[in-house]
Amino acid sequence: MKKEVYYVKGMTCSACVAHVERAVRSVVGSKWPFQVSLLSNTLTVDVEEGREETQFKKLSAALKRAGYGLEKKDAAGDKDREREEKVRELRRLLFCGGLVVLLMAVAMWHMTPLPLPAFLDATKCPRIFFSLQAILAFLVLFFERRFFRSGFSALLHGAPNMDSLVALGSGASAIYGVVAGALIFYGAATGNDALVHQYVHQLYLESAAMILVLVSVGKYLEGRARHRAAGAVRALMAEEAQTARRIREGVVEEIPLELLEAGDLVQVPPGEKIPADGVVFEGKGSTNEAMLTGESLPRSVDVGDEVFGATLLEDGLLTVRITKTGEETALRRIAALLEETAASKAPAARLADKVSAVFVPVVLCIAALTAVLWLVLTRNVADAFRAATSVLVISCPCALGLATPTAITVGSGRGARFGILFKSAEALETLATVKTLLTDKTGTLTEGKMQVTDTVVLSGTSEELALYAASLEAQSTHPVAKAVAALTEDRVEIVEFASHTGLGLSGYLSDGRRLLVGQKALFSTVGEAPQMTPEVNKAVNGLEKEGKSVVILSLGDTVLGVIGVADGLRADSKEAVAALHHLGVTPVMLTGDHEVVAAKIAAEVGIDTYRAGLLPAHKEAAVRDFAEKGTVAMVGDGINDAPALARADVGLAIGAGTGVAVESAGVVLAGNSLKDAVAAIELGRATRRNIRQNLFWALCYNTLCIPVAAGVLYPAFGILLTPMIASAAMSFSSVFVVLNALRLGQFVPTVYKEKEQERKIKEKKEKENMLFKKAEIVTTVLTVEGMMCGHCSARVEAALTAISGVKSAKADLAAGTVTVEASTKVTTAAMIAAVKNAGYQAK
Repeated sequence: MKKEVYYVKGMTCSACVAHVERAVRSVVGSKWPFQVSLLSNTLTVDVEEGREETQFKKLSAALKRAGYGLEKKDAAGDKDREREEKVRELRRLLFCGGLVVLLMAVAMWHMTPLPLPAFLDATKCPRIFFSLQAILAFLVLFFERRFFRSGFSALLHGAPNMDSLVALGSGASAIYGVVAGALIFYGAATGNDALVHQYVHQLYLESAAMILVLVSVGKYLEGRARHRAAGAVRALMAEEAQTARRIREGVVEEIPLELLEAGDLVQVPPGEKIPADGVVFEGKGSTNEAMLTGESLPRSVDVGDEVFGATLLEDGLLTVRITKTGEETALRRIAALLEETAASKAPAARLADKVSAVFVPVVLCIAALTAVLWLVLTRNVADAFRAATSVLVISCPCALGLATPTAITVGSGRGARFGILFKSAEALETLATVKTLLTDKTGTLTEGKMQVTDTVVLSGTSEELALYAASLEAQSTHPVAKAVAALTEDRVEIVEFASHTGLGLSGYLSDGRRLLVGQKALFSTVGEAPQMTPEVNKAVNGLEKEGKSVVILSLGDTVLGVIGVADGLRADSKEAVAALHHLGVTPVMLTGDHEVVAAKIAAEVGIDTYRAGLLPAHKEAAVRDFAEKGTVAMVGDGINDAPALARADVGLAIGAGTGVAVESAGVVLAGNSLKDAVAAIELGRATRRNIRQNLFWALCYNTLCIPVAAGVLYPAFGILLTPMIASAAMSFSSVFVVLNALRLGQFVPTVYKEKEQERKIKEKKEKENMLFKKAEIVTTVLTVEGMMCGHCSARVEAALTAISGVKSAKADLAAGTVTVEASTKVTTAAMIAAVKNAGYQAK
């Protein structure tokens, strides 16, 4: 199976989405999954290998019968087509807008204080008055005929949509205007002035044209806002390098990124982006991976370390062997994940779709009923027509269809900015309702690697303890041995090294003295080992009670000391747990570790509930138990966490975790901190809040506006909307929903506020540095009187560097001068004034 993405033409509202889904389901049935996105106007469907063309033809035919078009989607073609369509739409909008302005001038000139030209006088020249309006109105209708083509096509196929309502409203206005015009011509020809007067100011031709133009303006603004809402994917792809420095037979050649293949060696100088995912083959440096992980601090990389495409090499020179290119790179996978999330449906979106599917037919019935009631009660055809048309136009369900997908798209895009990747819209919305967060211990609350936590010196010095223990443990690859070996980089020569499996290590110094390092059992197993004194036993028992691994070191017949090793707690775990409590989420720790270790870690971070000694099956059962009390989220990183991640209402996989854990989760955290899970919950709640605001607005808008358009306020207040005002209100509703969703783009989770502030300061400095690089820098030497000491020179330097545009200021106390490097925009007068304000004289 492979995923195919097609472009759907003619989708304008959530009712359209429902009709497209029905058409697609008639072809693929329930066998293959598919997604229809109103935001990107796309259909994503699973297709069997080799049957792509056949499936496309069947889908195309089904959608055509439903009144929609289907095109194959390709990145390059889509960009060109999108650009052309935008230009064409803007030109059409400006032209039709100009026609409507002329039309309004003709229809309403008599209402202005300006002199009335004879040909615009409806009483003297009624036929010219009508003809000018008819020509202008029908020009607009012709250039905006897409509404009639789409709307009536959908209506004929029994699947009315938003365009159907607009087409019916505008078309009815136009037909009424033509009939009124015919009666005007008849009245003028027969001398029936009363008939002419009755219809000459009730043509509604301006409404017919204005409806289409206002809806087009709304769609254009809505489209621009939707384009911004879907900007996360484009922003990600913009990070990608365009070229690569490939090394072939010792020669470096610059090639387009598309020509890069797995296995190629590429050179990456400092300040450039790594072109694709790979492994460091030669060199060392620091990479900025903020666009992938959200972490602003650079990561040091050396030979054998994995690096990712589009990340920036801040310093060093690397040779990288490419392992993944194209759609397989981390960047492209994240972009695909964002697109899938935007296309997938959240529970709120499915509810909106169900409402929209029946909404349009209901509105048609309400409009017909409105017309009948007005005719019966008032016997006024014009008022009945105006009320029915207003109901049709004002009730378009655009806002309802956009309420959820825009918020989901912006929310998931914002998450990607912080290294939080949502696999589906449902995962994003479910996080908002989480009551309990179950978390693994190792690699989530702790660092996931052993560290030396305690050193108890019993004989000699701490330096000797570290030197001998590190030298012997450096011969082993055991995690505990690696932690001890990291105590110092200094080494002594070890001969006759021996490994005692499960117990420890032994070896000899060059002077013949034996070293032993390992567990307590090692000293009772090997011969001629020193005895465990009460002092040694006390140190060992104390560390073991704290759940730490204990390493004893002896030299000859003397125990030098005891070393405690443990998986260290992450620096931010305590803060993350406190943030969860603040959100009203109960953190629970699930671990396969011993009770003693679990109790200690739980107490340190502030977790009240934990379960220790769990196997993978036990973790999955624990998730089921807690799920009975409310929505449960699970955070983990290992293979043993996969069943629990899959069982939870929403699973969150630490990005550094195993592939199995990542596959089982609904959310992937690119970072390795529990704070990322807290941020994901905050973002989920902010997104749900935004969705509720949008749905509330959309539903309240229709609930209130349809009765007003039908004329319920007319008996009491004489208020009756015109179709023109109704179309403006409908357009505003859609734009409001999208703009409200865009507010999510500024959301910063509480746990990231400090980091975000640091990032902004860093970006500001980088921009200033770029400006310095681009601007011409000149050197100015000022002679300063009154500088007597280091404090004086520091004060002068500070005063000068505070000027915007000054790169540096260096004082020479002996010479009494200050050398200033600044852009040409900084004047000498400004420098002299700054020195004077600091209390000195300069020239």
